[in-house]
Amino acid sequence: MILSNRIFEAFDSICAEEELKKQTLKAMRLKIYENQGSHTSFKKAAIIMCSVFAVIFLSCLGVYKIPVSAVSIDINPSIQLKINGLDRVIQAEAMNEEGREVIESVSVMNLKYDEAVELIISCEEVQKYITDDSEIDIAVASRNQQKSTDMENGIKQCINGASDVNCFCVNYDDAVSADSFGMSVGKYRAYLQLIEHYPDISSEEAAEMSMSEIRRLINGADSETQDYDNVSGAVTQEPNSYCANNVAQGAHSGHMHGKK
Repeated sequence: MILSNRIFEAFDSICAEEELKKQTLKAMRLKIYENQGSHTSFKKAAIIMCSVFAVIFLSCLGVYKIPVSAVSIDINPSIQLKINGLDRVIQAEAMNEEGREVIESVSVMNLKYDEAVELIISCEEVQKYITDDSEIDIAVASRNQQKSTDMENGIKQCINGASDVNCFCVNYDDAVSADSFGMSVGKYRAYLQLIEHYPDISSEEAAEMSMSEIRRLINGADSETQDYDNVSGAVTQEPNSYCANNVAQGAHSGHMHGKK
C-alpha cells in the first residue's frame, strides 16, 4: 500500500490531460489490487502446501517407526533389532545383561540392518565372548517371507560366510511369541527345540544360557536318542538271529534224520 500511494503521488506531477490521467490511475489501481489479490492467493497456496508437506512428513515419520522385521543376534550376549520398511534399525533391545553391555558400546540406530549386524559382531564387547567352541546365531523374521530371505542373504554376504555364524529365517509369529517370553527370536527358536528333550527347563533358565550351552544340550540329547535307537535296533535283531539259527538248526537236524 505504501508503494502504491507513492506511485499515485508521483503521478500527480505528470503533465497530461486530466481525463487521461484519471483513466491511467484507474487502470493502475485495478492492476495493483489484482497483484495484491494474487499475492494473497499465493500466500494461501503456500500455507496449504506447507500443511500438505507437514502431513506427508508426519505420515512418513509414523511409517518409519513401524517395525516390519526383526533380527536377533545370540552368542551369550542376546540382542534383538527391530527393522522398519526402509531396512533401518529403529530399536535395539538387549535381552540380557551381556547384551546391554554391547548395546551401550555401539550405536546402531538408523543404520541398515546388515551394517548394524556387522558392527555388533565386530565390536570389542562381542569379540570377548567368541571362543573356539562358541556359536553365533542370527535369526531373521519378517512379515513377508521373501523379505526374510532377502535379508538373510544380505546378512550372509555381510558376514562373508564366517564358519561360526549360523544365519537363518524364522516365522514372524515366533518373533511375536518371543517377546512375550522376554527372549530374542533366535533364542526362542532354540528354546523350543530344547524343551522337546528337556521339558523341565524354564524359559528363564534358557534365557540365561549361551547358544553354545543350548546347542550342546540339544546335540547331546539327539546323540543319546540315536544311541538308544542303535541299541534298541541291536536288541531287536538278536531274537531274529536266534530264531533264524533255530530254524536253520531244525532244518539241518531234519535233513540229517531224513538221511538216516
